[in-house]
Amino acid sequence: MGRVLVVDDSEDDQIQIRRLLRDEFQLIYAYTGAEALERLEHDRDTFDALITDQKMPRMSGASLIARLKEEPQLAGLRCVLLSGKTDDTQLVEILASGQVYHYFEKNKTLLTPEGQNDLLLAVRNAVQASRLERERERLTQRLRAQNEALTGQYRLLRTLVNVKDPAVAVRLVVQSLAQRLPCRAAVGLVDLQPSHGVFGHFAVRGDAALLGQGDLHAWCDTVAAAYADLSGRPRPHRGVFSHTPEALPVEGPSGPAPHDDAPMMPVFVNRDLRGVLMLVREPGLLEVDESELFGIWRDQLQDALTRIVTQMLDEHRRIELMVETMTEGVVLTDEEGAVTLMNPAARRMLGIQEFDRPDFSVVVSAMGLASLDVLRQLGVGDTKIAWREIRLGEAWFQVLFSHVRDHSGSSVGILTVMRDVTEQKQAENRREEFVHIIGHELRSPLTSIGGVMDLLSKQVLGELNARQREYVDMAKDSCVKINHILNDLLDLAKFEKGKMPLALTPVNLEQVVGDSVRRFEPVALEKGVDLRFECLLEGLYCQADPDRLGQVMNNLLSNAFKFTPAEGLVRVSVFNTFTAPELYLVAVHNTGEEIDDRDLDRIFDKYEQAALHDRRSIGGTGLGLSICRNIIRGHGGEIWVESGRGEGTTFVFSLPSAPVPGVERESLGEAPSGPAKTDGQPLLVVCPDEPEGLALKALLLAMDFAVRVVRPDGALVQREVLGHAPALAVYLDVEGHPDPAVLAELASHNDLPVVGMLPTGSPAPPAVDLVIEVPPDPIVLASMLNVVLARQRQRRRMRVLVVDRDAGWAAWAAEHLDTAGYLPYSAGSAAQALQRIETLLPDLVILDLGLEGVEPVLGRVRGDAGTEVPALFTHADE
Repeated sequence: MGRVLVVDDSEDDQIQIRRLLRDEFQLIYAYTGAEALERLEHDRDTFDALITDQKMPRMSGASLIARLKEEPQLAGLRCVLLSGKTDDTQLVEILASGQVYHYFEKNKTLLTPEGQNDLLLAVRNAVQASRLERERERLTQRLRAQNEALTGQYRLLRTLVNVKDPAVAVRLVVQSLAQRLPCRAAVGLVDLQPSHGVFGHFAVRGDAALLGQGDLHAWCDTVAAAYADLSGRPRPHRGVFSHTPEALPVEGPSGPAPHDDAPMMPVFVNRDLRGVLMLVREPGLLEVDESELFGIWRDQLQDALTRIVTQMLDEHRRIELMVETMTEGVVLTDEEGAVTLMNPAARRMLGIQEFDRPDFSVVVSAMGLASLDVLRQLGVGDTKIAWREIRLGEAWFQVLFSHVRDHSGSSVGILTVMRDVTEQKQAENRREEFVHIIGHELRSPLTSIGGVMDLLSKQVLGELNARQREYVDMAKDSCVKINHILNDLLDLAKFEKGKMPLALTPVNLEQVVGDSVRRFEPVALEKGVDLRFECLLEGLYCQADPDRLGQVMNNLLSNAFKFTPAEGLVRVSVFNTFTAPELYLVAVHNTGEEIDDRDLDRIFDKYEQAALHDRRSIGGTGLGLSICRNIIRGHGGEIWVESGRGEGTTFVFSLPSAPVPGVERESLGEAPSGPAKTDGQPLLVVCPDEPEGLALKALLLAMDFAVRVVRPDGALVQREVLGHAPALAVYLDVEGHPDPAVLAELASHNDLPVVGMLPTGSPAPPAVDLVIEVPPDPIVLASMLNVVLARQRQRRRMRVLVVDRDAGWAAWAAEHLDTAGYLPYSAGSAAQALQRIETLLPDLVILDLGLEGVEPVLGRVRGDAGTEVPALFTHADE
């Protein structure tokens, strides 16, 4: 029965309307417009129609209807207007407003049978129209909610595809459930013991009323009890549940208590009941479509967990195979110290028989170490690894100890890796002997020669003519140059052994760099070169060794002036960026001859120089840039060169604004040694702002990526993509307005994933696979880029090349690799192996070390040609 509000100041007219409508409608009465508004304010959603008189004191019927239509929730209420006396002009205005559903002349309508029938029919239609409108709005809202839920499911599915941690999968699904289905919160529990642990999560709906700590505990206990009842397994304790920060704003319970009608669905992993999902809401059943959506979320979690568990098992099998064939010794112990894995190489190195079952203390004792010292160095905090170098007999080994941690970060064991470095040690000893000879055997006579030249120059031994003084000065300059070379060799040797002291102290970077620039002003005047220094920011302080930074600047500026012709430009810039606010960058640019692409990384290696048109006139030992790299890396920064684009050459280095970890002020630091980082995945950075692009490159180089930076120009981007085949493109725009044409160019390469880096709140361009906010957290940035690269690698089967002299064994290995999902190839000779490595670009090489002429193949996979190829080594006993 429809509810109708009747508004009329005439008691007689209300009686007549009651007689006419009371059999079909529930009638509510009001005598004034103000009274009607008050009733509608308190009960606005239950009225289906309004009948009002036009002529009433203080507020007319038309004014009342106009007031109602201003309220969004009352705008759909159908209004019937009765009027005794209304002039034509007023009547036309009322009807033209479109706010009156039907108009009747009161006397003709209430006093005649025809008019009463017309009014009854109009009210029936008005009630029906209002109810249809209300039902349409309800269905529209429901459809909108379902559409948002499906959109959320799609986004969740895209995210879950790359998730490898079951705890993360549970958290993502529960959070999505809480936001998309009608509930106050959602709870999930998954038990993957004994291999992967128990994971639970509690997430509240963003717009729901607050829940308290008591609610969280009660519902988590309910879910744990439900899982135990369904699975027959022990009930998980409350501590396995994580929760969103919003879940605990109030002490004590404030939400619905657990009840039997709470929607719940079991979670199966490989057809085994392994978890439960539950919605926190007031008692009441879900709608059919809501239950179906709940089931879809459950299915997504089941699929994700099944995939993760299967991948983990496959990875464990592959890891076991790889560990068994590794040339490095590998030992894995559990939290009790018992050895759970020891490969043949480790047993051979330590002299432990296959039938022996040692514990961690026995393994460490076999190395000549004390287990307590190793454990103390590892500690129980954030320390991840401990390095030791040991000698067993005539062999030298590098030993790495590392905690193995579970999903919660707790240590569940220790991994020990042993690497035979005997040959490296012997080479180091020979190099030290050579440097010692240079440093002492050559320096002494050089000092004597320099002293004699000084005496001759000062004419202590007799007067010299002009020609003789010229020759003496030339000899003195040669002694100085040789002395600098000796110093460079000694510095390099100290860096490689980690014995070069870095006296770190707070320094003003602008002052240190500016002082170096000013020292070269006479050189600039002499050569006719424009020397500029740019630093727009003040107060750029960092922990650094000012003398060593000065050495770097002197080397870079010296090289810049060497290669810059007269009327050229040398510009030094010091800057900080929005993309990497924790880094300071220094750039030394010159307009001289550019460096070829293939030399950009090589020139930082020892004794290496760029291939120039007139190298003989330039000269040099090739040690300066190698020393610069060691100094900058010793400060925790990166150094590289940009060249080859027709704009000159720019050397760039970065320094952390914060103190270098592990080094206190006024202390001595050890500069790490190691090859240039050229083995990482190649990345292309597209950025309209050069300083921002260089800052991002500094971050990525620290993550072992090989990075190239280019402006957002379609032709340049296409040349970079086709010429250098990046594994990933990153479009950085701190203004949040990326060029659609350039994005389209990147997206046109189907095998190239594109990541956008934009400021918070910027819309995600459709052409990118992932958007990362700027400025990024370096750890998050590395993780997200590796996820994208891993997803890209999964798009094709891994190519494996089996190189073995035994054709039968190679065929057997290829058959099993194909069954396991790999793409196998084979080679029976060294020449064939080298050819297939170059043409097939395999992801992995399985190499028989007994193959005739194996040395070139071994050098190729180890990276002698510039690119290392992952390899497993086999050797059949004769």
